[in-house]
Amino acid sequence: MSEPLARPFRPFDFAAGAVKDIQLGRIIDSLRLESAYRNDGCTAVTVARSDELTIVLTVIQKGSQVSEHKAPAPASVIVLDGKLSFSKHDGSTFELSSNDAVVFASDVLHMVKALEDCAFLIVIGGRVD
Repeated sequence: MSEPLARPFRPFDFAAGAVKDIQLGRIIDSLRLESAYRNDGCTAVTVARSDELTIVLTVIQKGSQVSEHKAPAPASVIVLDGKLSFSKHDGSTFELSSNDAVVFASDVLHMVKALEDCAFLIVIGGRVD
């Protein structure tokens, strides 16, 4: 069984020639042990970033949601396991399952709701601190 992540978690910072393996399954298991996941239904950690790209790993419990917001730059949501609903402010909805993704511009007001316990990556064009 995994142990909770040491917080603050230090994301991998891209540098010229840098390569890093990231054990997403281990991190997902660890995030699901955190009190924020148990109490709030959702938690996340930035796993890698540079000035051009930020990668955030998020776990969310069935029925929980991330309130309506905009991304700071063009982004994508990539579902690793489970199922979620990605809804735009205009009412259009995309149901995403494992290995599905949605890409969107920074001006898209959206929300995410877990239809099943879910783990997903958010890949954002640019640095998010």
